[in-house]
Amino acid sequence: MNESRIHTFASILNGVGILAIIYAIIIIILWFIKGGVWFKEMILPLHGLFFFILLALTFFVLIPLMVIKTTRPYSGLVLYQLTYLFGGIAWFYSAHYCLYFIGIGWLIVGFLFAGIGVVPIAIIGSAIKGHWELFGLVAFQLIATFGCRALAAYAVTTSET
Repeated sequence: MNESRIHTFASILNGVGILAIIYAIIIIILWFIKGGVWFKEMILPLHGLFFFILLALTFFVLIPLMVIKTTRPYSGLVLYQLTYLFGGIAWFYSAHYCLYFIGIGWLIVGFLFAGIGVVPIAIIGSAIKGHWELFGLVAFQLIATFGCRALAAYAVTTSET
């Protein structure tokens, strides 16, 4: 009975993940239609605020729910899905930085590495150019992404035993 609820909950979260992918595609299309200034002034501040709201939700709701054994798999699944949003927000910041500060050539190189190469290229580029604010922001987002993913995997695997 409990496993069927977990699978139902996971399928709902997968649907939410598909909606997040559709949102990302729409934002990318609007980014190229409306331009980088619109993206920097309208979307990036909202993504930054959204990131810190999700991080607060993680620390003050999801992690305390992981202490309770019956809610551990659910909070682990939600946290695992949130890591995709964390990574997506880091990717948007990195893509914007690559495109407007270090050049479209580096953005294309990042895309050649399955799209995720944009993030390390932005980190390296911001370190070389001395843009430490962006370096720290993207590095923090990556640490949050992979740290929360490891915590979520731990929560889900320990709840099954």
